Amino acid sequence: MKVGSLTWRFYNYGFIPSLKYIYTEKVYKHIFDPSKYEITTSLSLLNNKFLKINEKDILDIENDSNRIFGDICEKLINLDTSGKTIKKSIVGTSGSTTRLKVLAYIIKNCDFNLIIESGTQHSLSSLVMEKFMNTVNCSIFSIDIKPNVMPEGLGKINYIILKPRIRKSFKSTTRSLVYANDKILFFHDSDHSYENMTFEFNWAWNELKVACLVSDDVSENMAFSNFVKRNNLTPNYCKFDSGSVVGFVMRGH
Repeated sequence: MKVGSLTWRFYNYGFIPSLKYIYTEKVYKHIFDPSKYEITTSLSLLNNKFLKINEKDILDIENDSNRIFGDICEKLINLDTSGKTIKKSIVGTSGSTTRLKVLAYIIKNCDFNLIIESGTQHSLSSLVMEKFMNTVNCSIFSIDIKPNVMPEGLGKINYIILKPRIRKSFKSTTRSLVYANDKILFFHDSDHSYENMTFEFNWAWNELKVACLVSDDVSENMAFSNFVKRNNLTPNYCKFDSGSVVGFVMRGH
């Protein structure tokens, strides 16, 4: 059963979600039009309208993000992959760093005690987040549906592989990680279908009550834009390079 196929979705996501997937991907595809949104093109510009920390810290985040990303890419490329493939488009000079800089900026300036990432892949994002964690009491859990090639980090990341059926496992796993008064950052970077993005956004925001929700690839479709509209939230859209648009919302902002 091929991951992501319709048969796989019926088994792992369920009947109704799969029907929604067919409709939103095959019948009525929600197209994101960047010209209709205010998209921030640098950390400095984001800082001007958001947390407003000093310019030296912004420059440090920029430089540290680039350096850490480069180090991780080098480790990843030089790993013994034992036959497993590495997604070349996300490493090296062709890889987008917008999501990494947005995550670093938020983590550096907000006091989270729990970070949940959906979609580990090669662990680039979680390894960068691990480097920028500014509290010793913050735990990182990175969730995926299968193991992949990953460099070693500092040992602060907890990797979780979901069991079939994936949607049920995702709900029970994430719910078990959350305790009262947790200040949670949720980062979506898994299945970028409209149906799954909509599900994860609603689940993280309304069920897990996360303090901040960040998503890569919000320009793939209208899932994030429709989510913020339905929940009456103020979105932030960022694109610092040739990659996709990153979106985030913060509770209380």
